[in-house]
Amino acid sequence: MKRPRVLVFSLVFGVCLLGGTVPSHAGPRFPDTLDKSIELARGLRISAGKTTGVFVQRSERSLPIRSNLVAVSLRTTHGAADGVEERAGIEARFHTVKGWSSWETLGVETNEGPDTSSVEYAHASRRVYTQPIWVGTADQMAFRVTAHAGAPEMWDFRAHVINTLGDAHVPNVFQRAVSAVSRFLNGKSAEAMPLTPRIISRAQWGANESWRDTGPRYAPAVQMAFIHHTAGSNSYSRSETPAVIRSIYKYHTSNLGYSDIAYNFLIDRYGQIFEGRYGGITSTVIGAHAGGFNTGSTGISLIGTFSSANPPSAMIKSLKYLLAWKLDVHHVPPTGTVVMTSGGSTRYAEGRRVTLNRISGHRDTSQTACPGAKVYYMLSSIRSAVKSMGNPKIYLPALSAGFVRPNGDALNETVTISASFSQAIYRWYLDLRTADGTLIRSFTGSGTSLKAIWDGRTMTGDVPNTGRIGWTMSASTSGLAARPATGFVTVVSKHPDGTLLVSPTRAVVLEGGAARLLPTPLVRDSWFRAKEPVGETELGIDRYPVGSPMSIREGTLLAEPDGNYSIISDGKRRPFAPGVYATLGYTAASALPITAPELAALPSGNDWNDATRHPEGAVVRAPDGSEWTVGALVRHRNPTDLVWKSWYRDAEVVPAAAGDLALAIGSVNTYRPGTLFRGSDGTLWIFAGGKKRRFYDQATYSAMGYSNLAPLAISSSEAGAIPNGPTIGG
Repeated sequence: MKRPRVLVFSLVFGVCLLGGTVPSHAGPRFPDTLDKSIELARGLRISAGKTTGVFVQRSERSLPIRSNLVAVSLRTTHGAADGVEERAGIEARFHTVKGWSSWETLGVETNEGPDTSSVEYAHASRRVYTQPIWVGTADQMAFRVTAHAGAPEMWDFRAHVINTLGDAHVPNVFQRAVSAVSRFLNGKSAEAMPLTPRIISRAQWGANESWRDTGPRYAPAVQMAFIHHTAGSNSYSRSETPAVIRSIYKYHTSNLGYSDIAYNFLIDRYGQIFEGRYGGITSTVIGAHAGGFNTGSTGISLIGTFSSANPPSAMIKSLKYLLAWKLDVHHVPPTGTVVMTSGGSTRYAEGRRVTLNRISGHRDTSQTACPGAKVYYMLSSIRSAVKSMGNPKIYLPALSAGFVRPNGDALNETVTISASFSQAIYRWYLDLRTADGTLIRSFTGSGTSLKAIWDGRTMTGDVPNTGRIGWTMSASTSGLAARPATGFVTVVSKHPDGTLLVSPTRAVVLEGGAARLLPTPLVRDSWFRAKEPVGETELGIDRYPVGSPMSIREGTLLAEPDGNYSIISDGKRRPFAPGVYATLGYTAASALPITAPELAALPSGNDWNDATRHPEGAVVRAPDGSEWTVGALVRHRNPTDLVWKSWYRDAEVVPAAAGDLALAIGSVNTYRPGTLFRGSDGTLWIFAGGKKRRFYDQATYSAMGYSNLAPLAISSSEAGAIPNGPTIGG
């Protein structure tokens, strides 16, 4: 039966009867004037001389009153407007009944205020103000400030809004009544994003944390939810529920051998929601609730048996609220399907790809009656109900790749960031920020989906330093905001010191941030192993200042075109006297071949004719297994195999001669800059600046072009002895 629409007319007619006119003898009346101030950018502080990029505050701000005139103020170090207009720009846009305006520049107020000698001056604000702008009647604004090098230090940005038309507080009684009628006729009301339901924590239900035997494991993402029932009693009391859960927890850990309770959440017959498995209710904790499909899912169990008994309405209501919130946290649509790969279950063999509803019952992946027929056949209506709750929502934010490397090679030059929405969005924003929160790029649009292609550059065309750039999606429509989605993308622009970069025309090694040319393959091979070079473009190398060229590494053995051998010692070529090369333990594999032109270009020193000791730069192994680098008057200890391996090829290490061991002991050597290490747990480091610098993860390491075959295996103790430097890509 249709709802009676005559109600609208009745309300309108009633309001009209209440209206009246101002008596003719009354004097002129004007609406009350209201003014308010709001903070625009919490914590934003632009330091003088340090800002070379652009900061943009693009979030929509609801104004405290509907405003007719708006101005912005800020503070500067010297309390004056000097340099603000010349080195910075302040802009705003406003939302009215006609929609959003274009960006408008707010010029700095040129009135210099009261005379400094006047009493009035003592009460005048020391803030810098913009000129006010008439906006008609605005209910929202967006603000941005653009600051360039040389701008004064600026902070405490505020908007000052004034209403003189008397329309500061709308909707008024009449409009609220009509709005209420409209919602009644349409059978729904506006909602904000799904709020966190009341969830009883593990501590509150008495979880004994000593029963857990391992820490939580986390999946890359939550993609779906499984609904279960515990298959226990339906007749427990409200006060007994914590004991019921404790008993399940104990059974799972002590009897079934699980590391924790299987489920991520549990709901009792009274609608109480309980935290299940340890690790964080907003996290991607992997449970033990759906064998073969735990990774990437969240498990919610209804306490009781629902094969023939209907679940209480309070329980289902809480299930809907929990699903609406939990799926929204992970930006998962409650309807539709997802393809999951089985890890092996009673229904699907390991490796089987299975299409599942985003909200599924346990029986969909296992030979079980769970969650009971009465619940299972409600899942379709539950999905529909959850879909309608808390809109708008951002669904399935995704990146085309985890990194962007804008170096001109036509590979990974851009990254596409996308998402869909639960409904048409009036305005969405995508902001990209550095680790310190500085906004470097922003996109905006509207519609039912978001798609932005980022070229890895800032708004000024610069490429940020190598590292993780955070992105935030926000969206709103009809005055309601979706839960923001966040993530990271890695930018690869520069590499740490010690890295060998090889382009089609040159090879350079980075030292002190400069690119030092390795002029020939021989020079390169004397310093680096075959898997260490990183491919780069000419543009990529051109980003570094030019350093001095490299020479052949000290101690490098050379196989000359005429069959003789020599060594680079003290920067010179020193030929071995006949028979000495072999007597000292060197083999043909110890030397690198050199061409005649390269040989002719080397400065020459005296022949090496001493068969009782090795020349300077050689690496030798003593009878006790210790390794040493031979100097002119002293020998230098290589404290571990990794130290000499970072500098030398295996074939270059020969047994020590008596003369080597007679040398005095000098300083201890350390690793060659640029040496890559892999720890026993897979952690990757590079030795740079006398410290080990950890790569944020394998993805960052690979994105930067390093080979997985290049790192030397390092023990935990040896790695622990090297001081830590800044993380790369984090």
